[in-house]
Amino acid sequence: MTTRRQFLAATAGLTVAGAVADSGVGSVRQPLLNSSTDGDGAWQMYGNDAANTGFNPEVSGPRSDVGPAWEFETDGQISNAPAVVDGTVYTGSRDGYIYALEADSGEQQWRFDTESDVRSSPAVVDGTLYVGTQAGTVYAVDTEEGDEQWRFGTGGAVRSSPTVVEETVYIGSQDNSVYAIDASEGTERWRFETDFWVESSPAVADGVVYVGSDDGDLYALDATDGEERWTFTTADRVPGSPAVVDETVYVGSQDGNVYALDTTAEGEEHWQFDTGGAITSSPAVADGVVYIGSRSHSVFALDAETGEQQWTFDTGRQITSSPAVADGVVYVGSESHEVYGIDTDGEERWRFDTGRPISAAPAVVDDAVYVGSENQTLYALEEGFETEANGAPGGQEPDDATAADQTDDGDESPGVTLPSSRAVLLPATAVGFAVAVVGGYYVLNRTGMLDPIETASDVYGDQSDGHDGQTVDVEDRQTGEERPSTMTKSQLWELVVSDVIGRASESEVTATQDLVVTKYLDRDTLASPVVAYRIQSVRSEPARVRLSEPLVEFEDETSRPLGDGWRVQDETVVYETVVEAGETVTTLLGRRDCPTERAGELLEKPVVEVDDK
Repeated sequence: MTTRRQFLAATAGLTVAGAVADSGVGSVRQPLLNSSTDGDGAWQMYGNDAANTGFNPEVSGPRSDVGPAWEFETDGQISNAPAVVDGTVYTGSRDGYIYALEADSGEQQWRFDTESDVRSSPAVVDGTLYVGTQAGTVYAVDTEEGDEQWRFGTGGAVRSSPTVVEETVYIGSQDNSVYAIDASEGTERWRFETDFWVESSPAVADGVVYVGSDDGDLYALDATDGEERWTFTTADRVPGSPAVVDETVYVGSQDGNVYALDTTAEGEEHWQFDTGGAITSSPAVADGVVYIGSRSHSVFALDAETGEQQWTFDTGRQITSSPAVADGVVYVGSESHEVYGIDTDGEERWRFDTGRPISAAPAVVDDAVYVGSENQTLYALEEGFETEANGAPGGQEPDDATAADQTDDGDESPGVTLPSSRAVLLPATAVGFAVAVVGGYYVLNRTGMLDPIETASDVYGDQSDGHDGQTVDVEDRQTGEERPSTMTKSQLWELVVSDVIGRASESEVTATQDLVVTKYLDRDTLASPVVAYRIQSVRSEPARVRLSEPLVEFEDETSRPLGDGWRVQDETVVYETVVEAGETVTTLLGRRDCPTERAGELLEKPVVEVDDK
């Protein structure tokens, strides 16, 4: 088993060197659906089936221009894939609820309050819905009335989505564990500990559980008792989920590679393919082709047997959503705000703009695509429904779409609850990206729609506790009068940082001393590059953290790097903060010292120094 020390060394820059095996994968056949399936016309769970293939040969989706047959708004960002079973769509939201909706109309049948952020995708099997929450609880809920059947507590947030096979629920947790839970009783059958968080959703095939971990490993575990059969090590985290087809497991890593591994030969590598960007997307496998998204902005189609690229499709922004395949069409969301329908030969059939980034995977059933967006809305997209304003629903300009309670899918910070009145919603372009770095302060200002916030401390509040409780006034677009919103300044700060992260095209991860520092680079939006940092702690005690980066071309004050809490010291720019146990801290830095053409230099990992407080 890979140790934590080995993982930290790997994330600091090691690469995997294994040679590509000469043997072929063999003919690719799709596995049967979970033995507890509710029908071929269903999309039961994340990746559709227990093997996470992202493919159902028995269903079809829209093939030409689409529009929303209906839209359902929640009070939180939707970053999980829906399940669709027996005419009902089930989805979770960061507002803490699980919703059951009529697939034909979007009418709410019931909702279940988990009292926590829901980022796990529901699984629906034999009349029961299973789902995890950020509070670390796994729930079983009756699909008829929405009543709780049982709950199971883990020691960390559950972003992993459950896979249900033969009366067992398999799921991961950020307490560094994979669990097998009795589906009827909610009792633990076994638990397997890794060296870091498990955000990956398990794939189960032929009595084996395959799951990735943020320690950089893919594990193969005996489904009966959780005993480790083999482990394959990548050079970075594996938050995405594997897919298993015909004795081959396919998985992506944040080292940028897609791997094909032999399930019968102790995880022997068949091939690997470099996408040029970190991968958090899960692969879909259909008819001998592996489809996967990358933070390099593209969807890749790879020959399942050889790993040879068949085509690539550029969405213009990074892809964290996982593809779904049905009837010759690949469906995928992008942080470009759009859902795409792409022919399996790589040609675009249609696109639909939600106005906000999409990290959720789609589900395809009965000629419809169901997908959630960071604009807090679940869409049922079908042919024959007109789309106004070049793809933005409801006639809004795409940039004026509803602002979400945006946090990056790796951010522990609470989501932002915006006012329900559309007249006072913060427009998406004000949040992302009418952000200018001016004199060390962040100004959010879009034609008077939001009064400028003069200083970073105004946004972030009293940094002694991180919250000031004050709310931000916005301007009513109809009357021109100011009215208060329900969004605090600290929430607005999180929204701004998250929007930078959402637009960042490149990222780099450094892990040391139970801290993970993720660096996001947006080189395109402003005249100077902007860098966001997320510092995540898995320590049991507080720590003082110091980040430092070399200057690029600092000549005078007009080229000084600017950011909240950052200072220039000698030939470096420095940030220091105290990170509490289990806390996540975010910060921004405008790199005015770096010409755009040299922005690639900013992807070097920062120097991270950690001292116990």
